[in-house]
Amino acid sequence: MNNKKWFWLFAILLIIDCAGTPQTNLYLLHPKNGSVSKTPSPVKVGIYPFKIDPVFTNPAIAIQYSEYEIQFYHYHRWATNPATMINGAIGDYLKASNRFSAVLQLPATQTSDIFVRGTIHKFVEWREGDRWFGLLKMDVSIFRTKDGQLLWRGSISKKVPAEKRNPLFVVKALSKATQEAAEELAGKILGTY
Repeated sequence: MNNKKWFWLFAILLIIDCAGTPQTNLYLLHPKNGSVSKTPSPVKVGIYPFKIDPVFTNPAIAIQYSEYEIQFYHYHRWATNPATMINGAIGDYLKASNRFSAVLQLPATQTSDIFVRGTIHKFVEWREGDRWFGLLKMDVSIFRTKDGQLLWRGSISKKVPAEKRNPLFVVKALSKATQEAAEELAGKILGTY
């Protein structure tokens, strides 16, 4: 009789263990390309890797309900480092816009006329009551390469509502926020040259 109890206990534990592991979902940004210029400006733009607030280096997608509390999803994660992903998405957006003669990820063998540095301060699912948003906040500086002169410094903040209240739609909202940030950055760069 004792053997039967151990058998059933083991079987139940095995079933619970197998059924209890949820799938981990990995996400990437995919901002849509904006308008494409017919003729690029002569400006070559370089983008240094963005810095990011250390709390957002966590590969788990961050959730905030207020400025005072942050949480992370356990099974919804970024497929790569968030700062690298944002940097690449903005660079790709600027290249696809055809507004510049070149867009370089720095350091590079080519030289640029202008270079950009930035720090990401927020990259989160932001919740306000029953509404969910993708929130991207960053500080950006634009410099002239030949003499290092600061041409513009400021903040870019984009908060885009998620169509539905689930992580995939938050990632879509963060992709849209990244697209809008890249569009604003393109305008700032063109305004300084």
